[in-house]
Formats: sequence, structure tokens, C-alpha cells
Amino acid sequence: MSFPPGVRAVYEEFVAVRCAPLVRAMSKLSARDREGFLAGLSAWADEEREMGSGRD
Repeated sequence: MSFPPGVRAVYEEFVAVRCAPLVRAMSKLSARDREGFLAGLSAWADEEREMGSGRD
């Protein structure tokens, strides 16, 4: 994905701010819990992709 000049930095800052709570929460989980959370999140994303592929 390419961004117009000057927009990338704004986008990166927005993503960093929005992701900070998730990063903090994940850092509090055990390795096993992080693995389970990420597995669930991946399964959810797969379902969303499958649903989206049928939309027109």
C-alpha cells in the first residue's frame, strides 16, 4: 500500500495509538494464553474473510 507524501507518518501514529492497549494487554498474558488468543483471533479473521468473499 502506498500513501501520499506526509500521510504515512500520520497513519503509523494512528495505528500505534490504537494498538497500544492491545499490546499492553498481550504483554500481561502468559505465552500459552497469548497463543490461544492469537489462534482465536486468526480463526475469527478467517471467518470474516470467508464471509467477505461471498459479498458483492
